[in-house]
Amino acid sequence: MMGFAELRLTLPQQNISVRPEEVSRLSREFGQLVSSGVSFAMRPDLITTHLHNLNRMELTGDERYLLCYKLVYQVMAEKDQLRRSLSPAMLIDLNAEAGFAAKLLLKDCPSHSVEEKAQFTHWVLFSLSEQIRDHYERYKTEPKVLWGEIHRIYEYAMLHRISDFKTHPLNVSIEHSYKLAIMTAASEPYHFNLTEARVLFQWLNRWSDKCTISNQISRNRNQAYFYVNLSLNEGVLSHSQSEQYLANDYSVLAINPLPLISLAKEHMAFLKSAGKKEDIGIDIPVDSVDCYVTLKKAALSWSHNASRKDNRQQCHQDVSLIIGLKQVHGFLKSSSKEMIRPVKGVALNNSRGGACIEIGESEAQNANVGDIIFENANENSQKLGVIKWLKRSAETMILGIEFIIGKTQPVAINIKNKITNALLVSSAQNDTLLARTGVYKNGTPFYVKIPHRQQALAAISGPLINRHGRTDQFKIIRGNEH
Repeated sequence: MMGFAELRLTLPQQNISVRPEEVSRLSREFGQLVSSGVSFAMRPDLITTHLHNLNRMELTGDERYLLCYKLVYQVMAEKDQLRRSLSPAMLIDLNAEAGFAAKLLLKDCPSHSVEEKAQFTHWVLFSLSEQIRDHYERYKTEPKVLWGEIHRIYEYAMLHRISDFKTHPLNVSIEHSYKLAIMTAASEPYHFNLTEARVLFQWLNRWSDKCTISNQISRNRNQAYFYVNLSLNEGVLSHSQSEQYLANDYSVLAINPLPLISLAKEHMAFLKSAGKKEDIGIDIPVDSVDCYVTLKKAALSWSHNASRKDNRQQCHQDVSLIIGLKQVHGFLKSSSKEMIRPVKGVALNNSRGGACIEIGESEAQNANVGDIIFENANENSQKLGVIKWLKRSAETMILGIEFIIGKTQPVAINIKNKITNALLVSSAQNDTLLARTGVYKNGTPFYVKIPHRQQALAAISGPLINRHGRTDQFKIIRGNEH
């Protein structure tokens, strides 16, 4: 049977001695803190500091249980509110210390029951997955050691026959939380903005049990499945890795996403037919379009269909970028371009349909997935695009850009006497508008004021093509000039 030492979990050094009377005082203080009814989100610094100190104290198992159990329980109970309320820096520190505390409960405290062992095990796995999620939401590569610990703690749960236990206050099974972590990683999380990432998490937290997980007995690889190796510090294995380990390793698990993909498509159709997002398990304050776009992105990734249409060619070309719909509109409309400061970058590769561009981290503070950008390499190479994915390192950020083909003009649109700036993109096939979310409604008549034309163009909004973060792209049907 797998023991705690075999988990090889990262733990803090414990070098703070505590007297018995201090344990009693802390127990009373923490008891009052938990029973006060005040949310931990109102005092995150205090909770993080308490957990930090407790994690470095030399305590007996009974003392650790007395001091830490209720604190960790409350962090788990308030997980959603804490993620919504705290800054990224506070959340990172809290999740790290809650993870250490859960590990030490599993290590030091003799379980009173098999249910309690499952509870501590689940808290460890969930805390580790939350730390990975912290990296995804900052578009940073997660430390692979976290995946190794998640795999081992899940293997521990399987060997101790507790992976199917539902524990409080998470109220799902350990296997459910493991599937949630795997399917989040398989969704290509760097392609989601923060709103979409949280929509996907809530949806998966409701439905990830739909996918199945099993030991890989056959050496034949199913192209539709995802694979993980419990003995590696890796998340979802790449194609070449899975082929290698299917042939040589018996620690491989196969995850079948097909039932989850089918459900996502059903829910997309439901939302498209005016179904309520709450009926599919999403209650955060977003509209149905955000939910539809999120599920569409995830289903494409899980289906292995998110492939490039054009081959990229390596290059090393200096470019200037204008980032954001408002900024691009102002840049294109302004006669004095030097008034708007561009972001300097280097195109690492490009194709007819897109490019990868590296910019300095200091320049990237306002860049988000879904932002409209204008790339200016030279007078003969100016392109409109959208940021499809981001990846941060310590000093730089890589932007994955998809170009929007067509002639671009800065315009003003008048909908029921409300004026909004937008971008008109015209091609041989159709005309589309890029406008901030909240403006679009299918079938709405409006007027478009195009630069250097005295008369406005009458138009009607057509189908929504896509939502790019805070920008909607939709077709328009032209009428007459007025």
